[in-house]
Amino acid sequence: MNLNNKPTLRQRHKLLNEQLKTTLEENQGLKAYAAGINEQNRSLVNQVDFLQRHSMDLLTEIGSLKQAAAEKDTTITLLHQSNHNLSELVEMKDTLLSGAQQTIDKQLQQLAAKDKELEEMALVRHERHLLVKQVYCPKSEKSHEPAFLPELIAPGFTPEEWADAKKQFARHGKVEIVKSTPGILDQGLPVRRVEVKPDIIPEGHICVGTKKVRSLIHHKEWFEVLETVYHVYMEEDKETLKHKEVSLRLLNARPLKCMADISLIVQLLMDKFIYHSPLKRQLERFKHNGLQLAYNTANDWTNKTIRRLGPLYQLMLREAIKGGYLHCDETGFLVIDKSKEHGRKAHRGYMWVMVNPLQRFACFRYAKGRGHEDIREMLEGFKGFLHTDGYSTYNKYGNQPGVKHGKCMVHCRRYFVNSKDTHLKKAYYVLKTFINPLYAIERKCIEDDLDFDEITKIRQKYSVPILEAFHKWILENKDKIKVNTPLGKAIQYTLKIWDGLMLYTTDGMLLIDNSIAERQIRGLALGRKNYMFAGSQDAAPNAAIMYTFFGTCQLQGIDAEAWLTYVLNNIGTYPKDKLADLLPQNWKHRLANKQAA
Repeated sequence: MNLNNKPTLRQRHKLLNEQLKTTLEENQGLKAYAAGINEQNRSLVNQVDFLQRHSMDLLTEIGSLKQAAAEKDTTITLLHQSNHNLSELVEMKDTLLSGAQQTIDKQLQQLAAKDKELEEMALVRHERHLLVKQVYCPKSEKSHEPAFLPELIAPGFTPEEWADAKKQFARHGKVEIVKSTPGILDQGLPVRRVEVKPDIIPEGHICVGTKKVRSLIHHKEWFEVLETVYHVYMEEDKETLKHKEVSLRLLNARPLKCMADISLIVQLLMDKFIYHSPLKRQLERFKHNGLQLAYNTANDWTNKTIRRLGPLYQLMLREAIKGGYLHCDETGFLVIDKSKEHGRKAHRGYMWVMVNPLQRFACFRYAKGRGHEDIREMLEGFKGFLHTDGYSTYNKYGNQPGVKHGKCMVHCRRYFVNSKDTHLKKAYYVLKTFINPLYAIERKCIEDDLDFDEITKIRQKYSVPILEAFHKWILENKDKIKVNTPLGKAIQYTLKIWDGLMLYTTDGMLLIDNSIAERQIRGLALGRKNYMFAGSQDAAPNAAIMYTFFGTCQLQGIDAEAWLTYVLNNIGTYPKDKLADLLPQNWKHRLANKQAA
């Protein structure tokens, strides 16, 4: 080493200082770096602490989440269990609801059945009320109240016309027909006078006059035997030179070939078919009065007599068919059927009645049934106006060409009268507002003795508006009232026969109802309650014959005993071509003309 080249101490010192300075600077840099490292370490520590804290939080949160997850699993498990239980509950609820619905349906069915039973019981009570009314109460359907034309029914009339209508048709109270009935003791009865005078007159008394006391006396019925003596003459026969017996009978001495006189036969028939006394009861009365008569004998007498009236009855049937106007009705008639196929059993037949209100005669006819064939057989060949009730079997014949079918207002009124116990206000309204004024109009026409044309005009002016308002009311109320109630039945019945109800307004000769036929059935109904039945299928037509003639005598206002006596005395010798003169409606006029001559 070159000494000359060795640094000096100053240089060395300087170099060392530079190295030291460099080292210091490096140390400061290292310190700064260390400080930065420390700062980074602190930051990392802080981050580590934060991460540790965050990790702890995360761990806590994870624990919470795990706990929540566990709870959620538990909840899900519970939910599954709950869902299972809920499904079971739903099934149970559905089962309970189904059972409850079935119970409700069953109860509704029971309630419906109960309602139906209650309705049936109401109808039974209604029918019982009608039966009690029929047996114990008056049967009149009149309301006995003023019946006039309501102003709201027929708008368009002037006040003057309404005043005239009210004045003409107002009905105040019940219509009463006063009959001039003679006194009880002033009826042309024979008078037997007896004078009562004391044998000894007290001293000081003088007779100042007489006092008459009159009383009715009843004598017991008595019989006698009529002995007729025939003069017998002998006539010599010139050819045989023998004598021939000739009997000159008294005129009409024995028109009936039996031991009974016509007077006895007439009494038997009148007692049974007018006074409704059975033949057996008549014979008991005869026995009490001294005459014993066998039932079969009396029965044969009456049957033979009725059969003699058969040709006259056939003429009556012919008069009914060709009359052009008939009121028809029918009623049950019990008959003992003695045929082999029935073996003597009771058969319910029917007695039909046909009434001509213009010529005023009635005609009864017996039939075994009440079907279409029976009506066709009875009315075969009839053309004109047919008036009946609402029985549907009449409709088939009523719809034939040439027949105009009218219906009965009384039957319509009867339905509303019978419904007053269940629907009082509405039934009363119908009767007072519509039906009573219609009958008030008819009564006024009869009282004023109007002819047919005048009656037609009155009906068209006053009755038709009332009927139109009645029909409107029915249409408004038919859906508001149950069909099976009494008022519902009344409405349905009225609608069914409405066209027939309106027919009488088209012609003044037609009647408003079928009462004239029903009145003819009353006598038969009374007789039926007494003798109960006809003894055979041959006896029932015999009853129809007698009810025909006696009913016609009643309509004609003639004495049935006088007519029947005259007919039985003369029918055997009467000309057949003039036999119709013996019909009661013709005999009355013939007798009147004979008396006038």
